[in-house]
Amino acid sequence: MKINRRHLFTVILFGVFVFLSRCSASSDGPGSCTLSCGGAQIAPAEARIRLLAQPAVACDGAANGTDYPQSVPVPFVIEKTVPSYTDATDTNTIVSTIPLAGVSFEPLIVGGLMAANPNDPSQPSKYKGIFTDQSEWCTDSCGNGLIELVPLCFTNGQSVILGLHSGNVGTAVSIVVGP
Repeated sequence: MKINRRHLFTVILFGVFVFLSRCSASSDGPGSCTLSCGGAQIAPAEARIRLLAQPAVACDGAANGTDYPQSVPVPFVIEKTVPSYTDATDTNTIVSTIPLAGVSFEPLIVGGLMAANPNDPSQPSKYKGIFTDQSEWCTDSCGNGLIELVPLCFTNGQSVILGLHSGNVGTAVSIVVGP
């Protein structure tokens, strides 16, 4: 029996992909992903940051210039695209995305007015309003990241621009804070 080396390579590559994707997206049990930022690495250049939800909040009668009454979650995933296998015609490479666990990131307030963080009054303005502790600025064992922030409410509304980056990989998030 003659073995086609190209197909064997494809099967091996697919097996490696399945193994790696299980490792990077593994959790500690059904429905749980753990967060441990010790030893977190920056994202590789081929990674991307993808928002899981587009945050928007309504201040609903809050006094002008007051803190939004709760933190606003900004969930995202850091992932990279990898070729998983080549189709039977050997002409199309099928790609998949895998989440990256243990990737450090930095959130920055680029625009908009934010609440002061009572836990850290000496906080620089680029972090003002970010309530997620710096010790949690990494992706969990499932590749998910979360930043919680508190914007200010204004009668005319405002937009907050949050920058997220890890190394050379980054994105900007616009959060509408409505009146």
